[in-house]
Amino acid sequence: MCRTFVEIWQRADPNLGPGGRLFTRDEQFHNEARLATLVDTTTRESRQARKERAFGRAAQIRILRAFREFACPALGWDPSLLEGPEADEFAAALRAFPTLARLFDPALTPPEVYQAARNAITFHCLQRLLGLPVRPTPSCLAYSLLYPYTDNYLDDVNLGVAGKMGFGARLGSRLSGEYVHPESMHERRIFQLVEMIEGEYSRARHPEVFQSLLAIHAAQQRSLALLHDVDLPSPRDIIEHKDRITRDIKKTRWVAKPIAFSCL
Repeated sequence: MCRTFVEIWQRADPNLGPGGRLFTRDEQFHNEARLATLVDTTTRESRQARKERAFGRAAQIRILRAFREFACPALGWDPSLLEGPEADEFAAALRAFPTLARLFDPALTPPEVYQAARNAITFHCLQRLLGLPVRPTPSCLAYSLLYPYTDNYLDDVNLGVAGKMGFGARLGSRLSGEYVHPESMHERRIFQLVEMIEGEYSRARHPEVFQSLLAIHAAQQRSLALLHDVDLPSPRDIIEHKDRITRDIKKTRWVAKPIAFSCL
């Protein structure tokens, strides 16, 4: 299956958009301008909110207006999706996220909260697509925060590869269901997030949740190892290697032992 989609990617015409639609240069220009306006508006309102230590209703309206002016023509969204009770449901869930994040860890910085919130937005979109109530959940908060906690740690150039791989091995064992003593407050926070997911989805009834987390984690560990390869991998190499890792993880069936990282 992976090879099928790699071949489709390789054969794809880079000049065609979704569904084979062609975007004229004029359309591209106007859509880029709308996106720039959205980014500028969000940045300006965020800076003002930091100064005032508040994010008021008027600022939310301005950001929503900028998003509507971008999303409807550029992404083809129905304007009704951004108005009425459904939009209010999304807004309430997104407003709750920064509060919940800082209740978990008051030391989180605004960029880290914003970084995590991108996951939460995807989470809430999936809730809507699956016909579920759009609302914050422990797993939404925990999964979203795992992004800055793990990704930023692995991206820290001041930390050595051995330490990062050791951290990855401990996290892999914890995701497999083992008890692992955290070696730092940073790890303690991460393991608490895993515990929050376990509290909402038991391993016995929802093993696929933890299979998915382990697959993502293994791919992340492999991407870390790729950074230290002599030869830069091609996009095909990266996609095919990720597929091999996913198959290897599935073979473990999550019950016999923690993931081995020696191959990385």
